[in-house]
Amino acid sequence: MKLLLLTGPDLFEGEIGLLNQLLELPGFELGIRKPGWDIEGVEALASDLAPKHRSRIWLHGHPELALRLGYGGVHFGEKSKPEAPLWIDRLKKAGIKVCAACHDPATLPELVGYDRVLLSPIFESISKPGHVPTFDLNLIRKILHGHQAPPEVFALGGITPGRFGVIENLGFSGAALLGAIWAAPDPFEALKSILNHPKAA
Repeated sequence: MKLLLLTGPDLFEGEIGLLNQLLELPGFELGIRKPGWDIEGVEALASDLAPKHRSRIWLHGHPELALRLGYGGVHFGEKSKPEAPLWIDRLKKAGIKVCAACHDPATLPELVGYDRVLLSPIFESISKPGHVPTFDLNLIRKILHGHQAPPEVFALGGITPGRFGVIENLGFSGAALLGAIWAAPDPFEALKSILNHPKAA
């Protein structure tokens, strides 16, 4: 199962050093998600990460920055999705993948042109208590098992290693991690443990 680690929304002390340390672990991609930040702030953070890892890094928004510096992917959230068609061809020609947010599994067949979709929330969020799914897992299973790639669909929301088997059986291609890492006492050891899980490959 493919894994994507999303950053928390706010910068914390020592985060850049920790992200560089985490990126030395193989087997996952990193999504830089800092909602509300302008392009200068995102560029400053991203530029402090080792350039050798750029192909593994997805920027949430800021497609122009991804094109200029050559990051691996760009995620379009619900607010920025309307502008995605203006960028998809340019990004793909540059070898940059594109991802879309999705909160309704019934709309997955409409998301043509994307390489990846983050469907959420699948379980109750760890980082946002009270943020719960509003759709039935059986509906997700039905849609995903009839789903023709691309795009690949990642599960987001309440993801823990104990749920990897459920996620895989539902038909997801991967999982996005957030609270399971950043709410842990030691994020490095938490990610290392998850990457060693039999389902994480």
